[in-house]
Amino acid sequence: DIAVVSAGAYVTVGIDGDGNLRCWPAETEAGAAACPSGPAIAVGAGQDYACRLDAAGELQCWDRQGDAVTRW
Repeated sequence: DIAVVSAGAYVTVGIDGDGNLRCWPAETEAGAAACPSGPAIAVGAGQDYACRLDAAGELQCWDRQGDAVTRW
């Protein structure tokens, strides 16, 4: 079950009933994981990127190729 969802142009992210991050598509075109695994308390998706906030307050963002985004 998905409790929260956010849709962008190229990626959709959600939080399942157990508090784990879920992404669609699950893999990039190159076959890599589309997003990091683990828990999330909030998610957001934009045109070319998505972000999650974990319980420790750590923000983690990535682009549609699954690469970390560290600056805007």
